[in-house]
Amino acid sequence: MIKKLLILLLLLLFRLGFAAGNDSLLTALDKEMAKREVYDAAKINRINQLKQYLAAGGLTTPERYSLNGRLVAEFIPYQFAQAVQYLEHNISLAQKTNNLLFLYKAKLQLAELLSSSGNYAESAAVLTQVNRRQVPDELLDYYYYCHTWLNFRLKFYSAYNATRDAYSQRYHAYADSVMDRLPNNGEDYLQIAETRYRDTGENLKSREANLKRLAMAAPGTRAYSRITFFLAQSYLPDDIGQYKKYLILSALSDIRASVKDNASLTALAVQYFKEGDIERAHRYINFAFDDASFYNSRLRLQSISSVLPLINKAYEKAVQKEKAKLQVTVIIISVLALLLLALFFYIYRQVANLRRARKNLQQANEQLNALNGQLQQAHNELKHLYTELTDTNRIKEYYIGNLLNVCSDYLDKLDTYRKTVKKMIMGRQVAELLEKTKSSELIDEELILFYKNFDAIFLQIYPDFVEQLNALLLPEEQITLKNGELLSTELRIFALIRLGITDSAGIARLLRYSVNTIYNYRVKIKNKALFRDDFETQVMKIGAFNNL
Repeated sequence: MIKKLLILLLLLLFRLGFAAGNDSLLTALDKEMAKREVYDAAKINRINQLKQYLAAGGLTTPERYSLNGRLVAEFIPYQFAQAVQYLEHNISLAQKTNNLLFLYKAKLQLAELLSSSGNYAESAAVLTQVNRRQVPDELLDYYYYCHTWLNFRLKFYSAYNATRDAYSQRYHAYADSVMDRLPNNGEDYLQIAETRYRDTGENLKSREANLKRLAMAAPGTRAYSRITFFLAQSYLPDDIGQYKKYLILSALSDIRASVKDNASLTALAVQYFKEGDIERAHRYINFAFDDASFYNSRLRLQSISSVLPLINKAYEKAVQKEKAKLQVTVIIISVLALLLLALFFYIYRQVANLRRARKNLQQANEQLNALNGQLQQAHNELKHLYTELTDTNRIKEYYIGNLLNVCSDYLDKLDTYRKTVKKMIMGRQVAELLEKTKSSELIDEELILFYKNFDAIFLQIYPDFVEQLNALLLPEEQITLKNGELLSTELRIFALIRLGITDSAGIARLLRYSVNTIYNYRVKIKNKALFRDDFETQVMKIGAFNNL
Protein backbone atom coordinates (compact mmCIF):
# COMPACT_ATOMS: atom_id res chain seq x y z
CA MET A 1 0.00 0.00 0.00
CA ILE A 2 2.84 2.41 0.92
CA LYS A 3 4.63 1.61 -2.37
CA LYS A 4 1.49 2.43 -4.35
CA LEU A 5 1.10 5.73 -2.52
CA LEU A 6 4.75 6.61 -3.20
CA ILE A 7 4.34 5.79 -6.90
CA LEU A 8 1.20 7.95 -7.08
CA LEU A 9 3.03 10.79 -5.30
CA LEU A 10 5.98 10.58 -7.71
CA LEU A 11 3.63 10.60 -10.72
CA LEU A 12 1.84 13.62 -9.31
CA LEU A 13 5.11 15.49 -8.75
CA PHE A 14 6.24 14.51 -12.25
CA ARG A 15 3.08 15.90 -13.80
CA LEU A 16 3.27 19.07 -11.68
CA GLY A 17 6.84 19.53 -12.90
CA PHE A 18 5.70 19.21 -16.52
CA ALA A 19 2.86 21.66 -15.90
CA ALA A 20 5.27 24.21 -14.42
CA GLY A 21 7.62 23.65 -17.38
CA ASN A 22 4.81 24.21 -19.89
CA ASP A 23 3.77 27.39 -18.06
CA SER A 24 7.26 28.84 -18.46
CA LEU A 25 7.28 27.81 -22.13
CA LEU A 26 3.90 29.50 -22.65
CA THR A 27 5.30 32.68 -21.11
CA ALA A 28 8.23 32.48 -23.54
CA LEU A 29 5.83 31.86 -26.43
CA ASP A 30 3.75 34.94 -25.55
CA LYS A 31 6.93 37.05 -25.50
CA GLU A 32 8.10 35.67 -28.86
CA MET A 33 4.69 36.27 -30.44
CA ALA A 34 5.03 39.93 -29.46
CA LYS A 35 8.41 40.02 -31.24
CA ARG A 36 7.14 38.62 -34.57
CA GLU A 37 7.82 41.88 -36.41
CA VAL A 38 11.43 41.88 -35.19
CA TYR A 39 12.07 38.40 -36.63
CA ASP A 40 10.19 39.26 -39.82
CA ALA A 41 12.30 42.40 -40.24
CA ALA A 42 15.48 40.31 -40.03
CA LYS A 43 14.02 37.92 -42.61
CA ILE A 44 13.12 40.76 -44.99
CA ASN A 45 16.60 42.22 -44.56
CA ARG A 46 18.19 38.93 -45.67
CA ILE A 47 15.84 38.69 -48.65
CA ASN A 48 16.52 42.29 -49.70
CA GLN A 49 20.26 41.68 -49.53
CA LEU A 50 19.93 38.66 -51.83
CA LYS A 51 17.76 40.68 -54.21
CA GLN A 52 20.42 43.40 -54.32
CA TYR A 53 23.08 40.83 -55.18
CA LEU A 54 20.78 39.45 -57.88
CA ALA A 55 20.13 42.90 -59.34
CA ALA A 56 23.85 43.56 -59.73
CA GLY A 57 25.16 43.19 -63.25
CA GLY A 58 27.78 40.78 -64.55
CA LEU A 59 26.44 37.63 -62.88
CA THR A 60 26.96 34.28 -64.57
CA THR A 61 24.03 31.89 -65.03
CA PRO A 62 25.22 29.55 -62.22
CA GLU A 63 25.61 32.55 -59.91
CA ARG A 64 22.15 33.82 -60.78
CA TYR A 65 20.75 30.31 -60.36
CA SER A 66 22.43 30.02 -56.93
CA LEU A 67 21.09 33.39 -55.75
CA ASN A 68 17.60 32.42 -56.93
CA GLY A 69 17.99 29.17 -55.01
CA ARG A 70 18.93 31.04 -51.84
CA LEU A 71 15.87 33.26 -52.28
CA VAL A 72 13.75 30.15 -52.78
CA ALA A 73 15.11 28.75 -49.49
CA GLU A 74 14.15 32.00 -47.73
CA PHE A 75 10.68 32.16 -49.33
CA ILE A 76 9.63 28.47 -49.06
CA PRO A 77 8.58 28.78 -45.37
CA TYR A 78 7.79 32.49 -45.65
CA GLN A 79 5.77 33.34 -48.79
CA PHE A 80 4.46 30.70 -51.16
CA ALA A 81 3.96 32.83 -54.30
CA GLN A 82 7.45 34.34 -54.11
CA ALA A 83 9.03 30.90 -53.70
CA VAL A 84 7.16 29.68 -56.80
CA GLN A 85 8.22 32.79 -58.72
CA TYR A 86 11.94 32.32 -58.06
CA LEU A 87 11.71 28.59 -58.82
CA GLU A 88 10.15 29.50 -62.16
CA HIS A 89 13.06 31.91 -62.74
CA ASN A 90 15.48 29.04 -62.17
CA ILE A 91 13.51 26.73 -64.47
CA SER A 92 13.67 29.43 -67.16
CA LEU A 93 17.43 29.90 -66.64
CA ALA A 94 18.01 26.14 -66.86
CA GLN A 95 15.94 25.84 -70.05
CA LYS A 96 17.82 28.70 -71.69
CA THR A 97 21.17 27.10 -70.93
CA ASN A 98 19.96 23.49 -71.51
CA ASN A 99 21.31 22.56 -68.05
CA LEU A 100 19.41 19.37 -67.19
CA LEU A 101 20.73 19.23 -63.60
CA PHE A 102 19.56 22.78 -62.87
CA LEU A 103 16.24 22.16 -64.65
CA TYR A 104 15.34 18.96 -62.80
CA LYS A 105 16.50 20.30 -59.45
CA ALA A 106 14.26 23.39 -59.78
CA LYS A 107 11.29 21.30 -60.99
CA LEU A 108 11.66 18.83 -58.12
CA GLN A 109 11.81 21.74 -55.66
CA LEU A 110 8.68 23.19 -57.25
CA ALA A 111 6.91 19.83 -57.09
CA GLU A 112 7.79 19.43 -53.40
CA LEU A 113 6.60 22.97 -52.64
CA LEU A 114 3.31 22.46 -54.50
CA SER A 115 2.79 19.14 -52.74
CA SER A 116 3.43 20.53 -49.24
CA SER A 117 1.04 23.44 -49.88
CA GLY A 118 -1.87 21.22 -50.97
CA ASN A 119 -1.53 21.75 -54.75
CA TYR A 120 -1.35 18.02 -55.47
CA ALA A 121 -2.49 18.04 -59.10
CA GLU A 122 0.01 20.77 -59.99
CA SER A 123 2.75 18.90 -58.11
CA ALA A 124 1.97 15.68 -60.02
CA ALA A 125 1.97 17.60 -63.30
CA VAL A 126 5.43 19.02 -62.59
CA LEU A 127 6.76 15.58 -61.60
CA THR A 128 5.58 14.10 -64.89
CA GLN A 129 7.89 16.61 -66.62
CA VAL A 130 10.87 14.98 -64.91
CA ASN A 131 11.98 11.96 -66.95
CA ARG A 132 13.15 9.25 -64.56
CA ARG A 133 15.70 7.94 -67.06
CA GLN A 134 17.28 11.35 -67.46
CA VAL A 135 17.47 12.25 -63.74
CA PRO A 136 21.12 12.75 -62.74
CA ASP A 137 22.35 10.40 -59.99
CA GLU A 138 22.81 13.23 -57.53
CA LEU A 139 19.07 14.08 -57.84
CA LEU A 140 17.73 10.52 -57.80
CA ASP A 141 17.24 10.43 -54.02
CA TYR A 142 15.42 13.72 -54.19
CA TYR A 143 13.27 12.46 -57.09
CA TYR A 144 12.10 9.44 -55.05
CA TYR A 145 11.68 11.69 -51.99
CA CYS A 146 9.30 14.06 -53.86
CA HIS A 147 7.22 11.16 -55.19
CA THR A 148 7.13 9.61 -51.70
CA TRP A 149 5.64 12.69 -50.05
CA LEU A 150 3.21 13.49 -52.87
CA ASN A 151 1.74 10.00 -52.71
CA PHE A 152 1.70 10.04 -48.90
CA ARG A 153 -0.31 13.28 -48.90
CA LEU A 154 -2.64 12.04 -51.66
CA LYS A 155 -3.21 8.88 -49.63
CA PHE A 156 -3.79 10.88 -46.44
CA TYR A 157 -6.33 13.28 -47.94
CA SER A 158 -8.05 10.88 -50.34
CA ALA A 159 -11.72 10.24 -49.57
CA TYR A 160 -12.10 7.22 -51.92
CA ASN A 161 -10.79 3.84 -50.75
CA ALA A 162 -9.67 2.60 -54.14
CA THR A 163 -7.55 5.65 -54.90
CA ARG A 164 -6.30 5.74 -51.32
CA ASP A 165 -5.02 2.17 -51.66
CA ALA A 166 -3.36 2.99 -54.98
CA TYR A 167 -1.64 6.02 -53.53
CA SER A 168 -0.61 3.99 -50.48
CA GLN A 169 1.06 1.33 -52.66
CA ARG A 170 2.89 3.97 -54.64
CA TYR A 171 3.91 5.76 -51.42
CA HIS A 172 5.43 2.60 -49.94
CA ALA A 173 7.15 1.70 -53.21
CA TYR A 174 8.81 5.10 -53.50
CA ALA A 175 9.60 5.15 -49.76
CA ASP A 176 11.31 1.75 -50.06
CA SER A 177 13.29 2.95 -53.04
CA VAL A 178 14.55 6.09 -51.36
CA MET A 179 15.22 4.41 -48.00
CA ASP A 180 17.33 1.74 -49.68
CA ARG A 181 19.54 4.49 -51.04
CA LEU A 182 19.80 6.62 -47.88
CA PRO A 183 22.02 6.09 -44.79
CA ASN A 184 19.77 4.92 -41.93
CA ASN A 185 20.96 7.64 -39.56
CA GLY A 186 20.32 10.56 -41.93
CA GLU A 187 17.55 13.14 -41.68
CA ASP A 188 15.66 12.07 -44.86
CA TYR A 189 15.74 8.38 -43.88
CA LEU A 190 14.55 9.08 -40.32
CA GLN A 191 11.82 11.41 -41.60
CA ILE A 192 10.30 8.71 -43.78
CA ALA A 193 10.80 6.07 -41.08
CA GLU A 194 9.02 8.10 -38.38
CA THR A 195 6.15 8.84 -40.78
CA ARG A 196 5.71 5.14 -41.44
CA TYR A 197 5.77 4.39 -37.70
CA ARG A 198 3.25 7.15 -37.04
CA ASP A 199 1.10 5.91 -39.92
CA THR A 200 0.93 2.44 -38.36
CA GLY A 201 0.36 3.72 -34.80
CA GLU A 202 3.85 2.79 -33.54
CA ASN A 203 4.23 5.93 -31.46
CA LEU A 204 7.26 4.85 -29.44
CA LYS A 205 9.29 4.06 -32.58
CA SER A 206 8.11 7.29 -34.20
CA ARG A 207 9.17 9.20 -31.08
CA GLU A 208 12.56 7.52 -31.04
CA ALA A 209 13.20 8.43 -34.71
CA ASN A 210 12.12 12.03 -34.13
CA LEU A 211 14.35 12.38 -31.07
CA LYS A 212 17.31 11.29 -33.23
CA ARG A 213 16.31 13.89 -35.83
CA LEU A 214 15.91 16.55 -33.13
CA ALA A 215 19.49 15.98 -31.98
CA MET A 216 20.64 17.01 -35.47
CA ALA A 217 18.44 20.15 -35.71
CA ALA A 218 19.03 23.62 -34.26
CA PRO A 219 16.23 25.55 -32.49
CA GLY A 220 14.98 28.52 -34.51
CA THR A 221 15.06 26.60 -37.81
CA ARG A 222 12.25 25.23 -39.94
CA ALA A 223 13.65 21.71 -39.54
CA TYR A 224 13.47 21.98 -35.74
CA SER A 225 9.87 23.26 -35.97
CA ARG A 226 8.76 20.35 -38.18
CA ILE A 227 10.50 17.70 -36.07
CA THR A 228 9.06 18.95 -32.78
CA PHE A 229 5.61 19.17 -34.39
CA PHE A 230 5.67 15.51 -35.44
CA LEU A 231 7.35 14.53 -32.16
CA ALA A 232 4.35 16.05 -30.37
CA GLN A 233 2.00 13.77 -32.35
CA SER A 234 3.70 10.68 -30.89
CA TYR A 235 2.44 11.62 -27.41
CA LEU A 236 -1.23 11.54 -28.39
CA PRO A 237 -3.52 10.66 -26.75
CA ASP A 238 -1.71 9.48 -23.61
CA ASP A 239 0.43 12.44 -22.57
CA ILE A 240 -1.18 15.79 -23.37
CA GLY A 241 1.44 17.64 -21.31
CA GLN A 242 4.29 16.44 -23.53
CA TYR A 243 2.15 16.95 -26.62
CA LYS A 244 1.69 20.62 -25.72
CA LYS A 245 5.32 21.02 -24.72
CA TYR A 246 6.66 20.01 -28.14
CA LEU A 247 3.98 22.01 -29.95
CA ILE A 248 5.10 25.08 -27.98
CA LEU A 249 8.75 24.39 -28.84
CA SER A 250 7.75 24.03 -32.49
CA ALA A 251 5.80 27.30 -32.42
CA LEU A 252 8.71 29.12 -30.75
CA SER A 253 11.05 27.88 -33.49
CA ASP A 254 8.55 28.89 -36.22
CA ILE A 255 8.31 32.45 -34.91
CA ARG A 256 12.07 32.87 -34.52
CA ALA A 257 12.65 31.53 -38.05
CA SER A 258 9.75 33.60 -39.51
CA VAL A 259 8.08 30.39 -40.74
CA LYS A 260 4.64 31.43 -41.97
CA ASP A 261 3.77 27.96 -43.26
CA ASN A 262 3.30 26.58 -39.73
CA ALA A 263 0.92 24.17 -38.05
CA SER A 264 1.93 24.17 -34.37
CA LEU A 265 0.01 27.25 -33.24
CA THR A 266 -3.14 25.95 -34.92
CA ALA A 267 -2.78 22.62 -33.10
CA LEU A 268 -2.14 24.44 -29.83
CA ALA A 269 -5.22 26.62 -30.37
CA VAL A 270 -7.36 23.54 -30.93
CA GLN A 271 -5.97 21.87 -27.79
CA TYR A 272 -6.57 24.89 -25.56
CA PHE A 273 -10.03 25.28 -27.09
CA LYS A 274 -10.78 21.71 -25.98
CA GLU A 275 -9.47 22.55 -22.50
CA GLY A 276 -11.70 25.62 -22.24
CA ASP A 277 -8.94 28.25 -22.43
CA ILE A 278 -10.83 30.25 -25.05
CA GLU A 279 -8.79 33.45 -24.73
CA ARG A 280 -5.48 31.68 -25.43
CA ALA A 281 -7.01 29.58 -28.22
CA HIS A 282 -8.36 32.78 -29.83
CA ARG A 283 -4.96 34.50 -29.71
CA TYR A 284 -3.15 31.50 -31.19
CA ILE A 285 -5.62 30.75 -34.00
CA ASN A 286 -5.71 34.39 -35.14
CA PHE A 287 -1.92 34.58 -35.05
CA ALA A 288 -1.76 31.39 -37.14
CA PHE A 289 -4.42 32.72 -39.53
CA ASP A 290 -2.41 35.92 -40.09
CA ASP A 291 0.65 33.81 -40.93
CA ALA A 292 -1.31 31.53 -43.25
CA SER A 293 -2.90 34.49 -45.04
CA PHE A 294 0.50 36.06 -45.53
CA TYR A 295 1.98 32.77 -46.75
CA ASN A 296 -1.08 32.15 -48.98
CA SER A 297 -1.13 28.37 -48.73
CA ARG A 298 -4.44 26.81 -49.68
CA LEU A 299 -3.84 23.77 -47.47
CA ARG A 300 -2.96 25.80 -44.39
CA LEU A 301 -5.85 28.22 -44.86
CA GLN A 302 -8.28 25.32 -45.24
CA SER A 303 -6.90 23.71 -42.09
CA ILE A 304 -7.28 26.90 -40.06
CA SER A 305 -10.65 27.82 -41.56
CA SER A 306 -12.17 24.63 -40.18
CA VAL A 307 -11.53 25.67 -36.56
CA LEU A 308 -11.27 29.47 -36.75
CA PRO A 309 -15.06 30.13 -36.79
CA LEU A 310 -15.62 27.77 -33.85
CA ILE A 311 -12.94 29.41 -31.72
CA ASN A 312 -13.97 32.93 -32.69
CA LYS A 313 -17.61 32.17 -31.96
CA ALA A 314 -16.69 30.74 -28.54
CA TYR A 315 -14.50 33.78 -27.91
CA GLU A 316 -17.33 36.16 -28.86
CA LYS A 317 -19.64 34.26 -26.52
CA ALA A 318 -17.08 34.56 -23.72
CA VAL A 319 -16.69 38.29 -24.45
CA GLN A 320 -20.48 38.77 -24.43
CA LYS A 321 -20.68 36.87 -21.18
CA GLU A 322 -17.98 39.09 -19.70
CA LYS A 323 -19.82 42.17 -20.99
CA ALA A 324 -23.03 40.97 -19.33
CA LYS A 325 -21.13 40.40 -16.10
CA LEU A 326 -19.59 43.84 -16.43
CA GLN A 327 -23.00 45.45 -16.92
CA VAL A 328 -24.36 43.70 -13.83
CA THR A 329 -21.26 44.78 -11.95
CA VAL A 330 -21.72 48.40 -13.08
CA ILE A 331 -25.38 48.37 -11.95
CA ILE A 332 -24.43 46.90 -8.58
CA ILE A 333 -21.64 49.46 -8.18
CA SER A 334 -24.04 52.28 -9.07
CA VAL A 335 -26.59 51.12 -6.48
CA LEU A 336 -23.83 50.74 -3.91
CA ALA A 337 -22.57 54.24 -4.78
CA LEU A 338 -26.02 55.72 -4.10
CA LEU A 339 -26.28 53.82 -0.84
CA LEU A 340 -22.79 54.97 0.02
CA LEU A 341 -23.73 58.59 -0.69
CA ALA A 342 -26.78 58.35 1.57
CA LEU A 343 -24.68 56.68 4.20
CA PHE A 344 -22.09 59.44 3.85
CA PHE A 345 -24.64 62.17 4.63
CA TYR A 346 -25.98 60.16 7.56
CA ILE A 347 -22.48 59.60 8.91
CA TYR A 348 -21.64 63.27 8.37
CA ARG A 349 -24.51 64.30 10.63
CA GLN A 350 -23.54 61.71 13.22
CA VAL A 351 -19.93 62.87 13.07
CA ALA A 352 -21.00 66.47 13.71
CA ASN A 353 -22.95 65.30 16.78
CA LEU A 354 -20.04 63.18 17.87
CA ARG A 355 -17.64 66.10 17.40
CA ARG A 356 -19.68 68.22 19.83
CA ALA A 357 -19.89 65.36 22.30
CA ARG A 358 -16.19 64.67 21.90
CA LYS A 359 -15.35 68.29 22.66
CA ASN A 360 -17.31 68.08 25.91
CA LEU A 361 -15.71 64.76 26.72
CA GLN A 362 -12.27 66.17 25.92
CA GLN A 363 -12.73 68.95 28.44
CA ALA A 364 -13.87 66.47 31.07
CA ASN A 365 -11.02 64.22 30.07
CA GLU A 366 -8.47 66.97 30.52
CA GLN A 367 -9.79 67.58 34.02
CA LEU A 368 -9.66 63.85 34.75
CA ASN A 369 -6.15 63.65 33.33
CA ALA A 370 -5.04 66.48 35.61
CA LEU A 371 -6.54 64.67 38.61
CA ASN A 372 -5.02 61.41 37.42
CA GLY A 373 -1.64 63.09 37.16
CA GLN A 374 -1.92 64.30 40.74
CA LEU A 375 -3.08 60.89 41.88
CA GLN A 376 -0.27 59.21 39.99
CA GLN A 377 2.28 61.55 41.52
CA ALA A 378 0.91 60.84 44.98
CA HIS A 379 0.90 57.13 44.16
CA ASN A 380 4.53 57.27 43.04
CA GLU A 381 5.52 59.14 46.18
CA LEU A 382 3.70 56.58 48.32
CA LYS A 383 5.30 53.78 46.35
CA HIS A 384 8.73 55.35 46.84
CA LEU A 385 8.12 55.75 50.55
CA TYR A 386 6.85 52.20 50.75
CA THR A 387 9.96 50.94 48.97
CA GLU A 388 12.21 52.92 51.28
CA LEU A 389 10.33 51.66 54.33
CA THR A 390 10.47 48.12 53.03
CA ASP A 391 14.19 48.40 52.34
CA THR A 392 14.76 50.00 55.74
CA ASN A 393 12.79 47.24 57.44
CA ARG A 394 14.73 44.59 55.57
CA ILE A 395 18.04 46.20 56.55
CA LYS A 396 16.91 46.46 60.15
CA GLU A 397 15.73 42.85 60.20
CA TYR A 398 18.92 41.66 58.60
CA TYR A 399 21.15 43.71 60.90
CA ILE A 400 19.22 42.76 64.03
CA GLY A 401 19.67 39.10 63.12
CA ASN A 402 23.37 39.50 62.47
CA LEU A 403 23.82 41.74 65.56
CA LEU A 404 22.25 39.08 67.75
CA ASN A 405 24.64 36.51 66.27
CA VAL A 406 27.67 38.81 66.87
CA CYS A 407 26.54 39.62 70.42
CA SER A 408 26.04 35.95 71.11
CA ASP A 409 29.56 35.25 69.79
CA TYR A 410 31.03 38.01 71.99
CA LEU A 411 29.17 36.73 75.06
CA ASP A 412 30.61 33.30 74.37
CA LYS A 413 34.09 34.81 74.01
CA LEU A 414 33.72 36.89 77.24
CA ASP A 415 32.57 33.80 79.11
CA THR A 416 35.53 31.86 77.77
CA TYR A 417 37.87 34.74 78.69
CA ARG A 418 36.30 34.91 82.18
CA LYS A 419 36.87 31.22 82.70
CA THR A 420 40.46 31.56 81.52
CA VAL A 421 41.09 34.48 83.99
CA LYS A 422 39.44 32.56 86.82
CA LYS A 423 41.48 29.51 86.09
CA MET A 424 44.73 31.48 85.97
CA ILE A 425 43.92 33.32 89.25
CA MET A 426 43.05 30.06 90.96
CA GLY A 427 46.27 28.62 89.63
CA ARG A 428 48.12 31.68 91.02
CA GLN A 429 49.29 32.58 87.50
CA VAL A 430 49.02 36.28 88.19
CA ALA A 431 52.16 37.23 86.31
CA GLU A 432 51.03 35.36 83.20
CA LEU A 433 47.59 36.94 83.48
CA LEU A 434 49.12 40.41 83.77
CA GLU A 435 51.26 39.70 80.69
CA LYS A 436 48.24 38.49 78.76
CA THR A 437 46.25 41.64 79.46
CA LYS A 438 49.14 43.83 78.33
CA SER A 439 49.10 42.23 74.77
CA SER A 440 46.91 43.77 72.03
CA GLU A 441 46.88 40.52 70.05
CA LEU A 442 43.36 39.63 71.15
CA ILE A 443 42.00 43.05 70.18
CA ASP A 444 43.74 42.87 66.78
CA GLU A 445 42.30 39.43 66.11
CA GLU A 446 38.82 40.57 67.09
CA LEU A 447 39.15 43.70 64.95
CA ILE A 448 40.10 41.60 61.91
CA LEU A 449 37.14 39.35 62.60
CA PHE A 450 34.92 42.43 63.03
CA TYR A 451 36.00 43.79 59.62
CA LYS A 452 35.43 40.41 58.04
CA ASN A 453 31.93 40.05 59.50
CA PHE A 454 31.06 43.65 58.58
CA ASP A 455 32.26 43.16 54.99
CA ALA A 456 30.33 39.92 54.54
CA ILE A 457 27.11 41.29 56.06
CA PHE A 458 27.29 44.55 54.10
CA LEU A 459 27.98 42.84 50.76
CA GLN A 460 25.12 40.46 51.45
CA ILE A 461 22.83 43.51 51.62
CA TYR A 462 24.55 45.47 48.81
CA PRO A 463 26.20 42.85 46.55
CA ASP A 464 26.93 45.38 43.73
CA PHE A 465 28.27 48.11 46.07
CA VAL A 466 31.86 47.96 44.82
CA GLU A 467 30.85 48.06 41.12
CA GLN A 468 28.34 50.86 41.68
CA LEU A 469 30.79 52.92 43.72
CA ASN A 470 33.46 52.47 41.02
CA ALA A 471 30.93 53.69 38.47
CA LEU A 472 30.88 57.02 40.36
CA LEU A 473 34.68 57.36 40.07
CA LEU A 474 36.90 58.39 37.19
CA PRO A 475 37.90 55.42 34.96
CA GLU A 476 41.59 55.74 35.90
CA GLU A 477 40.77 56.00 39.66
CA GLN A 478 38.80 52.77 40.07
CA ILE A 479 39.30 50.92 43.39
CA THR A 480 40.79 47.46 42.90
CA LEU A 481 40.56 44.92 45.76
CA LYS A 482 43.43 42.69 46.73
CA ASN A 483 43.16 38.92 46.37
CA GLY A 484 40.81 37.55 49.06
CA GLU A 485 39.76 41.06 50.20
CA LEU A 486 36.01 41.82 50.39
CA LEU A 487 36.21 45.53 51.20
CA SER A 488 39.15 47.95 51.56
CA THR A 489 39.34 50.68 54.25
CA GLU A 490 38.03 53.31 51.81
CA LEU A 491 35.14 51.06 50.82
CA ARG A 492 34.26 50.37 54.51
CA ILE A 493 34.11 54.12 55.18
CA PHE A 494 31.64 54.66 52.33
CA ALA A 495 29.77 51.49 53.24
CA LEU A 496 29.09 53.05 56.68
CA ILE A 497 28.08 56.29 54.93
CA ARG A 498 25.61 54.22 52.82
CA LEU A 499 24.20 52.82 56.10
CA GLY A 500 23.57 56.39 57.25
CA ILE A 501 26.62 56.89 59.48
CA THR A 502 27.95 60.09 57.94
CA ASP A 503 29.78 61.53 60.97
CA SER A 504 33.55 61.02 60.66
CA ALA A 505 33.86 60.58 64.46
CA GLY A 506 31.30 57.81 64.45
CA ILE A 507 33.00 56.11 61.51
CA ALA A 508 36.42 56.46 63.24
CA ARG A 509 35.05 54.93 66.45
CA LEU A 510 33.61 51.93 64.57
CA LEU A 511 36.65 51.28 62.41
CA ARG A 512 39.16 52.20 65.20
CA TYR A 513 40.90 54.90 63.19
CA SER A 514 41.53 58.51 64.05
CA VAL A 515 38.98 61.11 62.93
CA ASN A 516 41.65 62.81 60.84
CA THR A 517 42.42 59.55 59.00
CA ILE A 518 38.75 59.05 58.20
CA TYR A 519 38.48 62.64 56.97
CA ASN A 520 41.52 62.23 54.72
CA TYR A 521 40.13 59.01 53.23
CA ARG A 522 36.82 60.72 52.49
CA VAL A 523 38.46 63.70 50.78
CA LYS A 524 40.80 61.44 48.81
CA ILE A 525 37.93 59.38 47.36
CA LYS A 526 35.78 62.45 46.63
CA ASN A 527 38.68 63.90 44.61
CA LYS A 528 38.53 60.80 42.40
CA ALA A 529 34.78 61.15 41.77
CA LEU A 530 33.16 62.05 38.47
CA PHE A 531 30.95 64.57 40.27
CA ARG A 532 32.49 65.72 43.58
CA ASP A 533 29.65 67.94 44.79
CA ASP A 534 27.01 65.24 45.17
CA PHE A 535 29.29 62.20 45.40
CA GLU A 536 28.20 61.14 48.90
CA THR A 537 24.55 61.76 47.97
CA GLN A 538 24.98 59.35 45.04
CA VAL A 539 26.61 56.83 47.41
CA MET A 540 23.53 57.03 49.64
CA LYS A 541 21.40 55.97 46.64
CA ILE A 542 23.32 52.75 46.02
CA GLY A 543 21.09 49.87 46.96
CA ALA A 544 19.99 46.40 45.94
CA PHE A 545 18.00 44.28 48.32
CA ASN A 546 16.83 41.52 46.00
CA ASN A 547 19.16 38.95 47.53
CA LEU A 548 18.01 39.53 51.10
